[in-house]
Amino acid sequence: VYKRQGLVGATTLENNLGTQSKIGLGAYAGLNIQYHVKPRLFLYSAAILNTRNGLGTKSQSADPTISVFPTQLLYLDIPLHVGYRLGARHGLSFGMTFSPWLIAKNEDRHREDYGANPTTSFSKEGFASFDVAGSVNYSFSIAKRLDLNASVRFGLFDVTDDNYFSTGPVDDRNHQLRLGINYRFRAR
Repeated sequence: VYKRQGLVGATTLENNLGTQSKIGLGAYAGLNIQYHVKPRLFLYSAAILNTRNGLGTKSQSADPTISVFPTQLLYLDIPLHVGYRLGARHGLSFGMTFSPWLIAKNEDRHREDYGANPTTSFSKEGFASFDVAGSVNYSFSIAKRLDLNASVRFGLFDVTDDNYFSTGPVDDRNHQLRLGINYRFRAR
């Protein structure tokens, strides 16, 4: 069992504001587990909280005097991987990541003050409640209990409701690159 944390770089989602950011950033943290089938072959899973921004879109709320701008999504990633140790320091795993969507953080801009004093709200509207991705993870051991890791996640489904955001038939997938550090609670 080990702890994993790091930064997320994600492709931005299509928007209805006329401009688009180049990249969405975020962070992740979680607990991982590996089960060694053979000395070099292992199974890997985890529970990882994953945030990301770069949403760049708006929607109307039930109240027509408020514009809602989703600013951050929170997912729980559950990867199921098969991995292989390449020598004493390198590891590579691949498989699927299942991601229930937890909530979106929004910036609500009110018309009466021209959006000068936005408020924060949380909702579950406009985004898919579940995502699945193909994923690959690479780790490099730098000490007995410390690894650097990089992982790539290729979302398989559109995660936005195009009608809700009025973006037309846009295919928004949750692709990510993650860079981080692992700390093992027990030495290998």
